[in-house]
Amino acid sequence: MDNLVKNKTKLLTLVLMAIGIILLCIKGFTGDYVDAAGILHEYFFLIPVSFACLAAGVISLVISFIKQ
Repeated sequence: MDNLVKNKTKLLTLVLMAIGIILLCIKGFTGDYVDAAGILHEYFFLIPVSFACLAAGVISLVISFIKQ
């Protein structure tokens, strides 16, 4: 049972960090532009969401190391 919990924690860490990196890559590859009306179009919300996922992944990693 204990091994199953460790595997789930490692999987959670991996998924959270992968989502954070993918979101940062999406933000980097999408173009920001100003349309004819002068409105800026960008996906700024991806930055805090990706940092939150990365932080949660790091916290999960630290917790898994402490529980060993």
